[in-house]
Amino acid sequence: MKADGTGDIVQHVIVRIQSDGVARQFSVLNLSYASANSTATMEFVRVHKPDGGMVNTPIDDAMEMPAEVTREAPMYSDVKEKHLPVRSLASGDRLEYQFHTVLTKAQAPGQSWGRSISWCRVA
Repeated sequence: MKADGTGDIVQHVIVRIQSDGVARQFSVLNLSYASANSTATMEFVRVHKPDGGMVNTPIDDAMEMPAEVTREAPMYSDVKEKHLPVRSLASGDRLEYQFHTVLTKAQAPGQSWGRSISWCRVA
């Protein structure tokens, strides 16, 4: 983050899929962002199969749409979401993806906003 409240957020996630329910939960990835002050990019989505194979999901398949909250609270009309159906995800796979959000304008000029990020590794 920069002192003016702009900056980059890179989310690199690896998830081990251990049940069909989790596979359904991650079958469509969502990336939310405020279009008035940021841009968002899905950089890659990969499914690593137990046999060593890999299936890439083309990021061009992502659909951009207004966030669900805009229907109930129109004041958030700049909140957008990108939805990407993940190809070939099943129990036993590892899902790896990376999202990049660029904060182009401070949410509150003269203020620096940030997030606390926790790192964890679950075996």
